[in-house]
Amino acid sequence: MKTKIGEKTSKSDSKKGFFARYPGAAILVALLVVAGVGLGIVKMMNHEDPSVAEKEDPKTEDSITDNDSEKDDSEEDNKESEEPSDTENTESEDPKTESDKKPEDASEQKPGETTENKPGADPSAAKDPTKDPAKDPAKDPAKDPTKDPAKDPAKETENAKEDSKDKLTSSATSLSGKAKEHKDKVNNETIGWIQIPNTNIDYPVVQHTDNSYYVARDYRKNQSKNGVIYADYECNFKKGLATNNILYGHNWTNVFTPLRVGNPNDVMFGQLPSFHTLSFAQKTPFIYFSTTEKDYVWQVFAVFYTEDTFNYITAYPSAAQYKTILDEAKKRSIHNYNVNVSTSDQILTLSTCTRVYGKRADQRFVVMAKRVNAGTAASSVTENPNFKRPQFKK
Repeated sequence: MKTKIGEKTSKSDSKKGFFARYPGAAILVALLVVAGVGLGIVKMMNHEDPSVAEKEDPKTEDSITDNDSEKDDSEEDNKESEEPSDTENTESEDPKTESDKKPEDASEQKPGETTENKPGADPSAAKDPTKDPAKDPAKDPAKDPTKDPAKDPAKETENAKEDSKDKLTSSATSLSGKAKEHKDKVNNETIGWIQIPNTNIDYPVVQHTDNSYYVARDYRKNQSKNGVIYADYECNFKKGLATNNILYGHNWTNVFTPLRVGNPNDVMFGQLPSFHTLSFAQKTPFIYFSTTEKDYVWQVFAVFYTEDTFNYITAYPSAAQYKTILDEAKKRSIHNYNVNVSTSDQILTLSTCTRVYGKRADQRFVVMAKRVNAGTAASSVTENPNFKRPQFKK
């Protein structure tokens, strides 16, 4: 019959005889018993405390951390898909206490997390961190081509129509032909055309029954600050030419010294004061003014400043009075044109405003020329040593 370890029996003497004969066997058995008991205790402790296993197996920590992270991310994604994100409500409903929560660095980014899917981040800003909605060209009227009047197709079409309507070009080769075409198609009060070389003065000339009508009207008789080039109402072009053919035109931009030459912003008679400059006068000895019936050439003989009361009229009652006016014009001229002019000549007078001698509205800049045959040789133009600054009445 078997007995438990340590139980006293009557047969203990036989066992004593065995261990007595083999004392090493008793020691071996004792060691095996102790080792087995110790191993069992260790396994029990490992099963109850996971931290011991984590320390013995370095790989276990990484795997547990990754699994926990994936689990947290999964739970977080599920929460976001089930209900709207509300940071304040989420924190207040979280059963964990502040001491149980793991501190997180706000700047720390979890593995696999991008700015786009980070909770609370603006997806539009994440796609382009440098993009400022306030500077979005699509939302900036200043950079929107459809908001730019210069690039507005409807506006461009309208402007093109206006330019085409008011364009003063012609298929005619002569100035008289251009004047006649303009009279037929644009303004029935057209009496001629004027063109001055080396300037942008290349316009129709119209005439009304009084000199005030075209002061603030364009060639289509619409309101216009720039006005037109118009002839004095006393000139009778039905009979050809007057003795003195007087033409008027505005100059709003080239009125103060130093006077400029060739600026495209000067319209109508804005470039007429270019004759003040000697070099310009030397290369521009002729003017071309034609009626609707005939072409004419005019040779400049005087350019000067004067008051608006200067006695230039379309017809002079006597040759003596006419000669006085011609002599006075040559005397006042800024340049010496060395052109002979007499009372038998027909002349052309161009008059415009100026402020060269102060802010006075009575100043005028005048260019005078006499009618000559085509092919007439140009004369030499020099400084006038007798030129004196005009004295305006106070």
